Amino acid sequence: MAVYDRRNMDRKRRDSIIRSQEMYSQSMPRPEMGAGDSSANRNIKRKEKDRVHNVLEELLDGPIDGDKLLIAALILLLIREGGDKKLILALGYILL
Repeated sequence: MAVYDRRNMDRKRRDSIIRSQEMYSQSMPRPEMGAGDSSANRNIKRKEKDRVHNVLEELLDGPIDGDKLLIAALILLLIREGGDKKLILALGYILL
């Protein structure tokens, strides 16, 4: 059986900290930096967001408030999770 002294334990502790930091840094997604790409991506995202906002305003007959947004998010969640169709339709009716 191996006997560990203070130096060995400290070295092993430092090694484990370094390995955990490396694993953590590798697990984090790295954003790709490009000179023109970042502004182009922002513009595309902004246009998509505006388009979704306009469609929702047309469907909901007016501006989007917090209650309508919450019900719409709940409907989306239920659809993705395969929720009860009657409940989804009822929430859609309330949304109108």
